[in-house]
Amino acid sequence: MEISLLGFVLGLLLLIIPFYVVYVLNLHQMQRLLKAIGVMLVSVMLTGGGVYLLLKWNSVMLTVFSGIVMALFSSLFTIKKARLKVGKLFFPVASGTLLSVFFVGIYVLFLVLGLSNPFDVRFFVPVLGLLAGCTISANAHAMHIYYMGLYHHHQLYDYILGNGGTHSEATNYFVRRAFQAAMIPIMRQMSGIVLCNAPVLMLALVMSGVGVATAMALQILLFVMVLATSFASLFLTLLIGRKYNFNAYHNLRPMADTATRLAASSPVSETSANLSEFRHTDSVNRPQE
Repeated sequence: MEISLLGFVLGLLLLIIPFYVVYVLNLHQMQRLLKAIGVMLVSVMLTGGGVYLLLKWNSVMLTVFSGIVMALFSSLFTIKKARLKVGKLFFPVASGTLLSVFFVGIYVLFLVLGLSNPFDVRFFVPVLGLLAGCTISANAHAMHIYYMGLYHHHQLYDYILGNGGTHSEATNYFVRRAFQAAMIPIMRQMSGIVLCNAPVLMLALVMSGVGVATAMALQILLFVMVLATSFASLFLTLLIGRKYNFNAYHNLRPMADTATRLAASSPVSETSANLSEFRHTDSVNRPQE
């Protein structure tokens, strides 16, 4: 299926509808709407240009390099969204993301889809880009819960160590709560995929010539892939982080960024920590109580 230049221009004319509504109702959002459309166009052009070059050059090394770049950018966005220090956590997060994304991606491409060449740009880049992007929200939320839990509730961690517990035993409680917290955005993603993204993706697959049964199977595998990648990357990140984020006395090094530290050191730090930083953590186990 191809779109002619005339058809593309006719499609863009549909923008008249939102522009007209914003102007007539005086919503004062015209500048933000134009900015959002501009960002979308630039993102699409950059992504499309990159994929076009990869398809034209058709190099395995460049294709693998593009997967590494996507995983590294995903790691950076995860740390920034978790409001933690990039320098302290980039190596653990990047290692966990790279290993999980490449393992799950190549596993699906080679064994599940049965491709003889799993590094084909047409399949490798979309699959790894999808896996790298879908893990950001869940891992960022879980890492924030994990490190802020250790920071604000370090008495429990110190108590376990002081009573002869190992470092692994002292952190297991916070690891468990981190994975519980990760389930929340993953379940939201599942609902969004089923209710919002599934019809669009399925129609796109059908329009591209894929059978309905195959499109349904790919939709189910999409959620399974995201679930496996999110849990594997978070597990590896926390496991590797134990070697880098604690000193020789098993004390946690400063992990929060400047804004989070300033909030924690304010006169109402204890209250704000309980209400804002750890509210999500306490809500994780609420249904069990």
